Amino acid sequence: MPPHMGKLKDLQTFGGEFVLSKDVGGNIDELKGFQHLSGNLHISGLQNITRAEDALEAKLRDKKLSEIRLKWEGDTIDSENDSRVLGNLQPNTNLKVLAIQGYGGTKFPGWLGDESFSNLVTLRLETCGYCFSLPALGQLPSLKRLEIDGLNGVESVGSEFYGGIKPAFKSLEFLSFCSMREWQEWCFPGGGHFPNLCELSLGNCPKLTGKIPLDYFPRLERLSLQNVKIVYFVGGGVLLAPNLWSVPEDLQISLPSLQSLSIEGCKEFKSFPEESKFPSLKNLKIKECPEFVGFPHGGGLQAPNLKTMQIKECNKFRSLPEEMHASLPSLQCLSIEGCKEFVGFPHGGGLQAPNLKMMQINECNKFRSLPEEMQISLPSLSSLYIWDSPELESFPEGGLPSKLRYLIIWCCKKLMANRMRWGLQTLTSLKFLDVSFSGCEEEEIVESFPEEGLLPITLTSLGISHHPNLKTIDGKALRHIISLEELYICYCPQLQSLPDEGLPTSLSFLHITGSDLLTQRCQRDTGEDWPKISHIPNVRINDRKI
Repeated sequence: MPPHMGKLKDLQTFGGEFVLSKDVGGNIDELKGFQHLSGNLHISGLQNITRAEDALEAKLRDKKLSEIRLKWEGDTIDSENDSRVLGNLQPNTNLKVLAIQGYGGTKFPGWLGDESFSNLVTLRLETCGYCFSLPALGQLPSLKRLEIDGLNGVESVGSEFYGGIKPAFKSLEFLSFCSMREWQEWCFPGGGHFPNLCELSLGNCPKLTGKIPLDYFPRLERLSLQNVKIVYFVGGGVLLAPNLWSVPEDLQISLPSLQSLSIEGCKEFKSFPEESKFPSLKNLKIKECPEFVGFPHGGGLQAPNLKTMQIKECNKFRSLPEEMHASLPSLQCLSIEGCKEFVGFPHGGGLQAPNLKMMQINECNKFRSLPEEMQISLPSLSSLYIWDSPELESFPEGGLPSKLRYLIIWCCKKLMANRMRWGLQTLTSLKFLDVSFSGCEEEEIVESFPEEGLLPITLTSLGISHHPNLKTIDGKALRHIISLEELYICYCPQLQSLPDEGLPTSLSFLHITGSDLLTQRCQRDTGEDWPKISHIPNVRINDRKI
């Protein structure tokens, strides 16, 4: 910091970090002069305070600040000194936001959690790796958001966390525990705690075991579990256990208030119980759970208000059970990505999701079948995206839903080989089509595209990419698409020229990239194909406007 900062006696706000260094001018006692300071104060370099008594000179108790951030950097040299420094940095009780980062003491001072801090709304404790216990925070009357991250010395969260026998955390709405490597146990004494908690997040707590009673949080709406030892949901809670043998067989679960559930990187998570009732659930995400086999047969997952479902990188997930096909009346978005064993919607199953608007299937190597009778079972589907599904051969009998507007097909070699059977001409709502020939056998791909009769006349945007043999664009096939406004041609190295008939006069945007032979012919004024595109207002070749 510049020297003699403390002489700014009338300073009212300080926007940056007040950096303490070993050099002259970075002394903590400079803050004493800021008698009228208010608003936010961020102090870093606290490890450079060698005499804990100097921290008293900051006189934080006399400053009516609304937000304070205290930061230690590097590994601690003197843990006891850090403890005394933080004790002497006690702020004014008007404080609303407090963040402590990199603190090297073994415990937190008594003032942290004192009921006199009645205005404190947000508290964040980060990378305080030498602390062996959490402060007693449960009696802070206004605390709404609590984030605890990287306290690797904590092994147990017990009754001291609640701050006494009275109901604790009355105002808390958000609670997050993250990167607690040694945390093994979370105790839940009595009842009446967390009456207003809406969101709970547990992440990277690999040793945490036992039962987390979710009915302990009567208003819980959002639950996120990431890289924890979750094996099963049990009645009224989540069981965190080191092996499957500790899981009861006759399980039921009902979480009436839960609206969002995210399970990510939980290596042992397999499924939900037979009776899983989530009457308010709107968003479900399951990601990187290699043992997840799917939803239970029988009752399935009862989530009548579910709007978004994402299942990603779950290698043992094969399909949705038939019982679930008719239980998703509110589903609007379905995304299944990177599930190597996912085969589709078998057993003649039609996914009954009348409000489904978007379906995405990506990198599912064994995916073979879309839901049957999509016209009837998915009448609202407007967007269908399929990537890297080489075993999918055709669309279901009866064709795609009539309201489909966006269709993307990438790296689906068998489906591309049968493209003349797609029946796109009947899709009067289709506006956007993007196809990629990546992964297709070169000898099976014709040199001209698109074929006559393939595309509907309603298209406004067409994308063609990764076609190894494409030499010409079929002008006759494009001529009848009188509404075409955008044409994208990407990575077609053999494409030599544009059609002699020219491109549709309705085009307003042409993008060509990765097609060197065509690029030379489309150069402004000098290229042989320039007259064919000169009428198009916006032309970009290799991301450069010409």
